[in-house]
Amino acid sequence: QRRNSPPAEHEGRRPAGRVMMGADGDGLLLDRYRVDKFLGEGGLGTVYSAFDTRLKRRVAIKTLKQSLAADVDLYRQMKERFVREAEINGNLEHPGIVPVYGLGIYPDGRPYYAMRFVQGETLQVALDRFHAQAYKLDASEWSIGLRSLLRRFIAICAAVDSAHRRRV
Repeated sequence: QRRNSPPAEHEGRRPAGRVMMGADGDGLLLDRYRVDKFLGEGGLGTVYSAFDTRLKRRVAIKTLKQSLAADVDLYRQMKERFVREAEINGNLEHPGIVPVYGLGIYPDGRPYYAMRFVQGETLQVALDRFHAQAYKLDASEWSIGLRSLLRRFIAICAAVDSAHRRRV
């Protein structure tokens, strides 16, 4: 069955656009991906958790925001930028850069791409937690916590450096 009208962009924490329902009705099925949970958004796209029904693995799906479609010229530019982002990321290989598995198109014409699902907290969450607890840590615990954050930051810098060496 097809949905007759697209749901609101975040209604029920599911992606906008026309998608196929899974045969079992459990989650939205976009090509081979069963989309099941809203994860977050940025200026250009929205990210969802999904299950790859062919390879039996959890993935993240990033899609171009539907709200950008209100301005046709802006939407065309953002769509080109989004597809280019997927192509660039798909050609970067580094342990600190999330690999892209594939690029697709929603039935309404919006692009999406699938990438490795990465679990864990963001650097911002780790920083906030460290700052919230820093006042009650002794010098040794504070030093260990700071070094852990610095290792994460250095790993991010190495990933950015790798992309820069590829002229990204």
